[in-house]
Amino acid sequence: MNRLAVNDVSLAFGGLVVASHIDLALETGARTALIGPNGAGKTTLVNLISGVLRPSSGSIELDGRKVTGLSQALRVKAGIARTFQINRLFKDMTVAENLRIALLQQAGDSARLWRNRAADAAIERDETEILAMLGLRAQGGRLVRNLAYGEQRLLEIALALALKPRVLLLDEPAAGVPKGESGIIIDVIRQLPAELAVLLIEHDMDLVFRFARRIVVLASGAVVTIGTPAEVAADERVKQLYFGRSGHGRS
Repeated sequence: MNRLAVNDVSLAFGGLVVASHIDLALETGARTALIGPNGAGKTTLVNLISGVLRPSSGSIELDGRKVTGLSQALRVKAGIARTFQINRLFKDMTVAENLRIALLQQAGDSARLWRNRAADAAIERDETEILAMLGLRAQGGRLVRNLAYGEQRLLEIALALALKPRVLLLDEPAAGVPKGESGIIIDVIRQLPAELAVLLIEHDMDLVFRFARRIVVLASGAVVTIGTPAEVAADERVKQLYFGRSGHGRS
């Protein structure tokens, strides 16, 4: 059974079709990249999967259960988390405080005044584990506004992991990060838990080829092809559509 299945999903606003008969599957542990030129429909697809948008037709399943009718909040609870192109952090709070808020929210304790010691210990264990996983343990006491931008993007991924997702949607996690630091983000993402299915939107083809085991190519709201990095790089339609424009040297 696939972890995530997008089945014949379409979306139209009046006569404008923004997603057309999209089929996409992520298995457990998937490391899949979603690419395409500007306006291809990449963010639209992520919005459909995460519940920001509802499809005009088709269905979306998580571990075989239809989630098409669920709200964005209920999809998060079901196990679908995402990040955004622009980070959404509390910059006047510390790294650890940002993460603890997300962990409390996931545990359902954000509104409780008193928590038992076992619950607090579990929160602390998760906090330590996630900060270590993202390479941020030494930064726990620092204000977010004082972090390098690449570290802020890693913290945003940490907040998504605090929601204990089964599917993680990453919308250009290296956007705005200096070129020399962006590879660090991809290296960290590659080392996320093996059971987590990851779908990455990214425009930097070097990062895509470092990360992905499979690549989905979109154009005009429709899937052009899905394949391994080698298969996609060799596809003449992709070369004309994407690599030809970017001047990417892969063949």
